[in-house]
Amino acid sequence: MGSYRYFVAWVLTSLCVAPGCSNLVGLNGYSVGGVAGEAEGRVPNDAGRSGAAVGGDSANGGSAGDLGGDAGSGEPASGGSAGRAGSSGEGGAPSGCSGGCDDANECTDDACVSAECVHQPVALGTACGKGQSCDADGVCVSCVDTAAGTARDMGCPATAPVCVGTGGAAVCGGCTTNQSLIAADPAKGNGSFESGSKPATGWEEDGPYYITKNCSSGCTPGSNSGLTYASIGKVVAWLGGIADADFGDLNRVISLPAGAVSLHVQADTNFQTGSTTNAGYFQVRLMDAGYAQIGAPLYSKSAASVQLGDTHVWTTNGIDVTTDVTALGGTDVSISFYSYTDPLHLSDFFLDNVRVSVTVCQ
Repeated sequence: MGSYRYFVAWVLTSLCVAPGCSNLVGLNGYSVGGVAGEAEGRVPNDAGRSGAAVGGDSANGGSAGDLGGDAGSGEPASGGSAGRAGSSGEGGAPSGCSGGCDDANECTDDACVSAECVHQPVALGTACGKGQSCDADGVCVSCVDTAAGTARDMGCPATAPVCVGTGGAAVCGGCTTNQSLIAADPAKGNGSFESGSKPATGWEEDGPYYITKNCSSGCTPGSNSGLTYASIGKVVAWLGGIADADFGDLNRVISLPAGAVSLHVQADTNFQTGSTTNAGYFQVRLMDAGYAQIGAPLYSKSAASVQLGDTHVWTTNGIDVTTDVTALGGTDVSISFYSYTDPLHLSDFFLDNVRVSVTVCQ
């Protein structure tokens, strides 16, 4: 009888072509174990069976299979063979940047990196908008400050060459050159030192000696026996000439207007020394509001390269320098005339007719 039941079960199982139907065969205490699931991942008999489901190979991942037949009676059923794990398909794992990464900005390259949107600025000067260009920060702007001083910036015409401002607020502006900040006129900066004394009106002096001096009768330098007179007027700025005075500083505050791009400093000089081996020097410096030096000196002269002997002449515009102040527009700075004197080899630095002007673009 046992052989008969096995034979009938074998016949029915062989005739079962519908997926999962073999799990439904139960014969008087004998059940036929489940066949491994197919593409949809079916589960073998749920009572007393050890067979695992077959995971789907479908692109969307396997769905749960149909339940097997009821438990048979009698001897325990044989378990189904372990199924294969279904591979994940589309949508099986979270997908980053599902909404896309386009930020509608012509000045950035958009990409999805590690499930996050990244926006990198395109190359400086890339065309955007209507006749505009991209700056280094990925902003579409009218112009970009790419040149020093009054040189023509990117995006600006020759008639308004300087880009003022940054980002969306940047605009091209025309320039006003030689806007005077200090002139020889006592009412316009007192660059000739004729108004006031010790110090001259508007100026500050720092050091162990007075710097501005009336030389209408001639001043005798420390480095020689010749007399020195002012370049214009009667008063000069006289730095050095004293053996025990290692430094002197004559300075005044100037207000740079908004849009200032360059500063022009001029002065007449009469520099003298008793020896070309001395270590003295004279400098023009730009100082910030806290009186810290901004960058390198605007002008520097070694005492070893100035006039020797008792006969001396003034050099008109012996100081004639220009510096970029674009980053300083709208702030107060100080112009400083500074000297160091070698105590072993004296030098005298006479200064007069100081003029300072600024170029403003806005």
